[in-house]
Amino acid sequence: PKKGSKKILIVGVYAPNEGKAEFFKKLHETLMDFLDLKIIMMGDMNGVVSTNMDKAQRQVISKDGRLPKTFFELTDTLDLIDIWRTRNPLEREGTFFSEAKMTWTRIDQIWISSDLASRTKKMKSAQKPVLTTIQ
Repeated sequence: PKKGSKKILIVGVYAPNEGKAEFFKKLHETLMDFLDLKIIMMGDMNGVVSTNMDKAQRQVISKDGRLPKTFFELTDTLDLIDIWRTRNPLEREGTFFSEAKMTWTRIDQIWISSDLASRTKKMKSAQKPVLTTIQ
């Protein structure tokens, strides 16, 4: 490895519609074995962080649409940040669109070890894979 290089664990997530709390609890337990690595966790979290910022205004999201407490326990313990929201604190943009309901939500997200933030150059999603560039 290059001098100053870091090992990074990339975690692809496709969270279930049902049983998200248990899913993120198990993921948290698994990731505890990798505390020595930097982490990039990205994919379809199947829930939103903020019902004010991460969904269309006219859309009603039940409590089940929000990410569970176990998700935030995972991100807090592993010191992960929502890099898109960090860079775009006031933007309201979705990654999943329902033409039938004329709504959107930001369920596809990229969470990274906080000390990778300054090295993250770009990230994007357009109901396609979420992408990030680390230099």
